[in-house]
Amino acid sequence: MTEQTQVVLRDTTLREGLDVPNVYFSLAQRLSIVAALTELGVQELEVVAPARVDDDLLVATAIREEFPDLQITGLLYAASPRLEEQVRNTRRVLNRIEVLVSASPQRRPYEFDEKLSLLRSASGVVSQFFDNFGAGFPNSSQVTSEEVHELVRMALESGADRITIYDTNGSADPFSTHKLVQSIVESCPVPVFFHGHNDLGMATANTLAAIMAGASGADVTLNGLGDRAGNCSLEQIAVCLHTRGYGTGIDFKLLKRASESVAVASGLSVGPLSPVTGEYIFSQESPGHLENPGLFYAFDPQLLSSERVTGGADE
Repeated sequence: MTEQTQVVLRDTTLREGLDVPNVYFSLAQRLSIVAALTELGVQELEVVAPARVDDDLLVATAIREEFPDLQITGLLYAASPRLEEQVRNTRRVLNRIEVLVSASPQRRPYEFDEKLSLLRSASGVVSQFFDNFGAGFPNSSQVTSEEVHELVRMALESGADRITIYDTNGSADPFSTHKLVQSIVESCPVPVFFHGHNDLGMATANTLAAIMAGASGADVTLNGLGDRAGNCSLEQIAVCLHTRGYGTGIDFKLLKRASESVAVASGLSVGPLSPVTGEYIFSQESPGHLENPGLFYAFDPQLLSSERVTGGADE
């Protein structure tokens, strides 16, 4: 790349993080996490979950009062019987919303034609209150690409100015993700985002594949918090993108501190073998590595204001 491509990392720690068993953030903790994220350089936060709109809006209001210039967004189910009321309420607080229609035939509405009709009608409601809104399609990796493309076409016809492709159950692989996202980007005049889950350990790889296929942004969480096995880790994908010449606006020197703050708030520590921010990431124990330790690092420790740690493992 001759000119650095910029990627939007949309943080969803305050939404997906609450889907982790036994994790609860107090209001003070949420505001502290927001402060850490804004200091880190994150430009957009997704804070409203479609299953708890009313409760999350109270939090979003507090965030808006303390961080008036922050871009905060949320999700709404197109099938919600309270959609218009929810749209009216979110308009007072959020910069934009994303209306969700599952691509799966196992989630309501079950018939594909009904999904298209619902997407069109829901977009009509949203467009009355928001100049900018997106459309997202959970379970996109579990249906045919033709079905995803048809949903995207309807979203664009209905006024959506951003599309999000969801690998909701984490079953995708980087090759299928790249193929799907590339085909959508090539036919889509608006930004395309990707939302990956980590059930098979490929959330970061799938997110990288989506961005290399032309996606403009991705959903991330600090420490990979999220439903089941979690989501794409902010710290992992940010460094991964940096080493490949992409820009994210992230201040890497603050990554570890932000990661540690969320570990404390969530009660879930970062494992020592975790990529990027794990305790052992810059440790060198193998005798064969000690002659040239830098040869065995995926990135320079100084990026995170860290230093290498060398030891003398028994031969």
